[in-house]
Amino acid sequence: MATNKNFEIKNGLSIAGTERISGGGAFTGGLPDDSVDSDQLAANLALTGNAGVTLPSGTTADRPGSPAAGVMRFNTTTNIMEYYNGTNWQGVVQEAPAVTSISPTTALNANQAITITGTGFRSGAAVRFIGNDGTQYNAPSTIFDSVTQLTATTPSSALTVANEPYDIKVVNASGFSGTLDNALDAGSTPAFGVASGSLGTVPEGGNASGFTQITATDADSQSLTIALKSGSALPSGVSLSSSGVFSGTLPITGSAVTTSFTVQVTDGTNVAERDYTITARVYVYAQLSGSGTWSVPAGVDTAEILIVAGGASGSKSENVMGAGGGAGGIVHRSSYTFTSTDKSSGVAYVVGAGGDGVGISPLAYDGGYINGEDSTFAFSGGTITAKGGGGGGGYAGNATNVGNIHVNYPASAGGSGGGGGADSGMTAGASNQGTFSGWTSYGNAGGTFNSSNGTGVYPGSGGGGAGGAGGNAIGYGAAGVGGVGQEFSSFSSYGQSGFFGGGGAGGTSGGSQTAGGNGGGGIGGNGVSGIQVYSGGNAIDGTGGGGGGVTARGSYGNYNSKSGDGGNGTILIRY
Repeated sequence: MATNKNFEIKNGLSIAGTERISGGGAFTGGLPDDSVDSDQLAANLALTGNAGVTLPSGTTADRPGSPAAGVMRFNTTTNIMEYYNGTNWQGVVQEAPAVTSISPTTALNANQAITITGTGFRSGAAVRFIGNDGTQYNAPSTIFDSVTQLTATTPSSALTVANEPYDIKVVNASGFSGTLDNALDAGSTPAFGVASGSLGTVPEGGNASGFTQITATDADSQSLTIALKSGSALPSGVSLSSSGVFSGTLPITGSAVTTSFTVQVTDGTNVAERDYTITARVYVYAQLSGSGTWSVPAGVDTAEILIVAGGASGSKSENVMGAGGGAGGIVHRSSYTFTSTDKSSGVAYVVGAGGDGVGISPLAYDGGYINGEDSTFAFSGGTITAKGGGGGGGYAGNATNVGNIHVNYPASAGGSGGGGGADSGMTAGASNQGTFSGWTSYGNAGGTFNSSNGTGVYPGSGGGGAGGAGGNAIGYGAAGVGGVGQEFSSFSSYGQSGFFGGGGAGGTSGGSQTAGGNGGGGIGGNGVSGIQVYSGGNAIDGTGGGGGGVTARGSYGNYNSKSGDGGNGTILIRY
């Protein structure tokens, strides 16, 4: 039965079958659940009033398992009305969110909190960071503060500068979204402080700290790390610190080698690269003689410097054996840094000559010696002086001799002192080599004659060497050897295979000639019948060695033998 009359039902009503209700009416009671279905409602049902209609509601988890297309409900999880379209649940149209600003606008670190301000935000909204290349990075955490504010964190891997600026996109659970373009800066890329190209040239075997330090800065004051890019390599023994400082010793190859490499600097997220080269060159040597001004070559900042004075001659005596001459003093510095004045004005120098031997014209005397001359290098900060070697002692008789000496004359002080004379136990000459800050000085005393050991014609003592004192003469036939010189391995092609400043040997009257010190010292004369070598041996020029003492001839006015010449000094520079 159907009716089109107006009606009012005040108590419960049950409608079954295909009966329909139409027309006006009011229900003041309740209908039992599931007592009315779509067959019992008029098509295109119209609801009136102004209070609204309450739909079924529930969480997302409460959605029906097999809904029919068109089913509508209010989702209390997303707080939006939704319907089922036959395939998926869709939110009913609502206001799209709008992003108006963010704070801060620069994100330097991973998991950094960003406050997002706007309108239309909903619980469950998601935030995405969109890079300049379109790549989207989901915020690992988004907190719904209100419809006008969200708090999101940047990805766990920090956003890179290379893909900035980043858009901020808010997506509500409904799928509606809003984007603020170019909103977030990821900081700045580190900047190198040293231009690409050569970082300098250092001699092979030199310290790599001589290369220019690589520096970098970051506008965001981030901590930076400098390192070689994977695949790049430095010479063996050389390393680069995280602050861009080179260390270690360059290998010696005998030829110039340029190494190319790529360096990266990073703040932990952003990376910059730059290409550099370093060059190891062979050492250049300069050997000075005479006097003049040495010009520092362009591009040279430091050098190893060896200053050697002239050695003294051996001494001449006629009725006792002559003592050996002392070697020239030596001053050395493994690395001297030239000042701007040194570079612009040059460095004045004098290389001391060795003392000439006495006994043959033009020094035809019965006794005496000639001291070695000083060598000087006049840097802008002060002059470095190597003292000339001192002559050995002896006996000259009553005649006027070299330097107005006569009778028994003592050994002279010098860079290395001369050997003690073979008369009345005369002592050796001392070293008077001075010292200089930052430099190492070398010089030693000569040997001492000891008349208590043996009788007869007394031999001479050895002159002092740069590396050791001269040998003592201990009686008949036992002359003192020359003091050993000092080795400088950097200058092995100079001097006597890298040795300089050997003392001269004393003269003797029998046996083999006594050896001069290694480092250019002259050998002593001897007087063995048939193999006599009365003259003392000359020192090697360029070593500063002392000359050898003569063998006595037993008569005055005999000018056909002489004491050995002292060796000329030298100045060597390695850069």
